[in-house]
Amino acid sequence: MPRPDPMPLDFPSDTRHRPSREEHFVLEDLPERERMLWGVLAYVFFPVSVYYARWDPFVRFHVRQAVGMVIAWIVADRWQRFAWSNEIPEVSWVGYAAVTLGVCYGMKNALSLQFRPVPWVGWLSDRFLPLPKRLAEPARTKTPVA
Repeated sequence: MPRPDPMPLDFPSDTRHRPSREEHFVLEDLPERERMLWGVLAYVFFPVSVYYARWDPFVRFHVRQAVGMVIAWIVADRWQRFAWSNEIPEVSWVGYAAVTLGVCYGMKNALSLQFRPVPWVGWLSDRFLPLPKRLAEPARTKTPVA
């Protein structure tokens, strides 16, 4: 007695070949509206942007800056505590104001679809944060392939 076919091909994706590791992680870019959404949400709550749009280079750029802004917010909090403990509360707000302006500047750039870094924080996060700039992209060769 012949065995029945285990499962018919119900989905068009079942007919495609299995991608290699490099092909599996290269996805198409997001539409502009979604780029703006996930870029701005990176400054509000960056884990959501990392989860939903981690393959897009624009979103990764703004997530890196948002992580830098979180670190700057922690530094501003330490500065505020230091200023209050040394009885100079007049300058305790400076750190928070700088971080708030930086977040607004980053959100403006995300809404404009620009890869413009936030002053100081963008450079420091690009230089020192151990977050990948390119996520699972194939290795580049030194000589161009003809």
